[in-house]
Amino acid sequence: MRRSRGQHIASQKTDSPIGKESPGNTIYIFRCDESGLYAFTADRAGRALPAQIYPRISWRFEEAVTLRFDGHPNRDKILSAALDGVVTNGFYLIHTALYGELFGLSSASS
Repeated sequence: MRRSRGQHIASQKTDSPIGKESPGNTIYIFRCDESGLYAFTADRAGRALPAQIYPRISWRFEEAVTLRFDGHPNRDKILSAALDGVVTNGFYLIHTALYGELFGLSSASS
């Protein structure tokens, strides 16, 4: 069952830099084929995403979102790790289970 995503994210198209100190962090979410693997990046075109994991891998754009820290410890830890990965590597890979935790989705909706 899906819970409302509105309390955690808001769609917004901007090219602002990602950082923990900013009130909102716009990232672009891509999904690896039909798998449970997602990638976050600050690159709207997804050029920073790893293409060498498997020869037949492809990334499909899902959505652009603005993320905000909201004081929920588990969610904020996941968000912090994701943003650190984007800043450090240009992308962050996340499994559907953590993706659901980040966006307030139950495991049944994944």
